[in-house]
Amino acid sequence: MADNIVIPASGTGTAAPSIATDEISGQHYQRMKLDVGAEGSAVLALGDSTGRLLVCPSSNLIRVAVTPTIDTSAHVSGDYVGGLQDIANAARVSGGSGVLQAVTVFDRAPAQRMALDLVFFDRSVTTGADNAAWAVSDTDMGYCLGIVSIGPYNAAFPATVLNCISTLLNINLPYVLNGTSLYCQAIDRATGTWAVGDLTFTYTLYRD
Repeated sequence: MADNIVIPASGTGTAAPSIATDEISGQHYQRMKLDVGAEGSAVLALGDSTGRLLVCPSSNLIRVAVTPTIDTSAHVSGDYVGGLQDIANAARVSGGSGVLQAVTVFDRAPAQRMALDLVFFDRSVTTGADNAAWAVSDTDMGYCLGIVSIGPYNAAFPATVLNCISTLLNINLPYVLNGTSLYCQAIDRATGTWAVGDLTFTYTLYRD
């Protein structure tokens, strides 16, 4: 069957009207115009100029964990800790937005419990080598979204300390990204020495 259904004319000289339908697997489904405008208007009030329906999904909460590769030599305050972290899919679409809600740092080296600064960027930027002193250009710092400090750490069972953890809640750092990834660079604020895989950063985000 073809699309649209023709209704028989009601009398001589009367044009046969039709109902707009879409034929799917032998069945007709009536088309509906989402419009509050004038009669006969083809503009969709809830769409764009091409007639596509625009849908704004509700925010959703996601969690992304990153375990950077860390230089095992001693760091000092102001050094990079690992490379630039790629927090993937922080936005649903390129150029999308959201809010960083919380950060948890899991440290498998329990005796250290080093305070860290976390510097967030809306795109990939050029940072220095792990364990080098902080040095970011003015251009790249122009893409900085904000800085979050995290620490101190808590060991759940002090008598048998195997690891420690620190959680920062209610950060509420909004972001609009250049792509879909949020980026973060960790900076040491003490004197830390980590083994490979010692630190895992878990980011909780609301995506618009």
